[in-house]
Amino acid sequence: MIDVLSAEYLEETAPRILVLSDIHGHCGLGRALLAARREAPVAALVLLGDTCEPRGRVSSSCSEWRLAVSRLARESGASYVVYVEGNHDSGAERCLEGLARVVRDYYILPGSDVAYLLTHGHLYERRWLEECLWTRGFTTRESDECVVEWGRRVRRRLALPGSMWLVLGHTHRLIVDEPHRVIHAGALCERVLSRLAIDWRRSLGYIVIRDQWVEIRRIDPQGRLVSSIQAAARPPGERLRGLRGVVGRLLARLRGSP
Repeated sequence: MIDVLSAEYLEETAPRILVLSDIHGHCGLGRALLAARREAPVAALVLLGDTCEPRGRVSSSCSEWRLAVSRLARESGASYVVYVEGNHDSGAERCLEGLARVVRDYYILPGSDVAYLLTHGHLYERRWLEECLWTRGFTTRESDECVVEWGRRVRRRLALPGSMWLVLGHTHRLIVDEPHRVIHAGALCERVLSRLAIDWRRSLGYIVIRDQWVEIRRIDPQGRLVSSIQAAARPPGERLRGLRGVVGRLLARLRGSP
C-alpha cells in the first residue's frame, strides 16, 4: 500500500501515474475503464474531478460514486487513489471516505527533477475563462486559444516554479502547452451541455505520468487508442536539486488559495 508518493519513491522506481479527467458518469465511464485496463498496472490513479454526473439538481448517489471509483482503481491496479474535486463534485469527500484521498483544490505529485500540480481548475480564473469562451465562441479556433491562455493565467496565479508542470481538467480539451509546461487533460465523455457544442471527439483522452515524461493518450469514441504523444518533462538546464524544499515552500504559499 502506497501511503505517500514521495520524491524518493518516484526517483527510485519511476512508477506510472494514470490521470483521468471529466468522466461524467455513464457518459464516459466505459472509456475510462478501458483506459484503466490498458494502462494497468499503475502505481496511482488520479481523478481530476467530475467523475459522476449530477442528474438535474440531484447529484449521483454515494453508492454510484464509490462503485465507479472502485472499479477504476481495480481495473488500473492502483493501490493509491487521489480524487481532486471538480465543479460537479459536491460531497466527494463524504462519499469516497476510505476509498480515495479527496482534495478540494489541487494535488502535488513530486518527482526527482520535476513535479506536477494537478487540479480540476475551476477554482482559478474561471470567470475569465467563461467570459473569453462566450465572447469568442465555444467551437472556434479562438476557443482553444482561450483555453491555452487560461492555463497560463492559472499557472501565474499559482506562481509555480519552472520545474513544475500544471495539469488541468474542466475544459474538456486535450492540449499540451509545452513551452509553458501546462497540460489540459481532456475528457472521456461526449458533449455534456448542448449549448457548448464542443467537438468532443477531439478532446477524448487521458495522460500518463512517469517522473521524467508525460504521455498524452488520444482515444476514439470506442475507447481505442489512436495516438500517443510523449512530452519531455525534465526542466531545461542542470538537474534540479532540493525539489522537496521547493514543493514545501509552494505548499505553504498556496495554503491560502481559494
